[in-house]
Amino acid sequence: MKKYKDFIPHADAELSVYASAYKQNFRNVAATAIPYMGNEDIEEHEAEVQEMIDAIYDVEKKKADLAAAVARKKELVQAVTTKMRRMAMYAKKGNAGDNPVVTGGGLKCNAVQVDVKNLRPQLTVTSANDYISVAFHKNYSLPVAIYSRKPGDNDWEFISYATTSPYIDKRPASIPGQPESREYKEHYTDFVSYISEASSIIEVVFYPILVVKRKE
Repeated sequence: MKKYKDFIPHADAELSVYASAYKQNFRNVAATAIPYMGNEDIEEHEAEVQEMIDAIYDVEKKKADLAAAVARKKELVQAVTTKMRRMAMYAKKGNAGDNPVVTGGGLKCNAVQVDVKNLRPQLTVTSANDYISVAFHKNYSLPVAIYSRKPGDNDWEFISYATTSPYIDKRPASIPGQPESREYKEHYTDFVSYISEASSIIEVVFYPILVVKRKE
């Protein structure tokens, strides 16, 4: 049994463009090749094609609106909860810190005992055109020390301390424009020495873009 590839695009963006051109040309196609279709039938089909196009656009708009709303929510949560913590600190450190209004307002944290020696940073390393992103899980906001080397090397090169994830490694490739393999690892640190186990070693291939400057 012979099968044929579907001529109608499946991706919404391509389908909406295709459907617009299809609708614009359908009346001529029907008049030429589908003579039994009357004007009412043609208009009905044009209308349902347009309804599909409108539905695709509506979904894409709602996706964009949702993405913007999620980004705004994250921004507000970050900014407002930071200020809430600061206000709680002011209230607890002031002269009325022991007042029942303050102590009964839920403005307290439970102490957490953490054995950092058993912690291991969890890395996610990705390569972009001009940098490598080194993302890590922040256990109780501990800083990390980041190290890198080329596969096969014994010694690790200290790159940086980081308190915010991801860390962006913008070191250029050894040979401009040439792909380069790198390995990364991390330790939690107190900025003096290691205070945790090392993370797993993650290897990534850096594909830098070679920028050629034109001579004037």
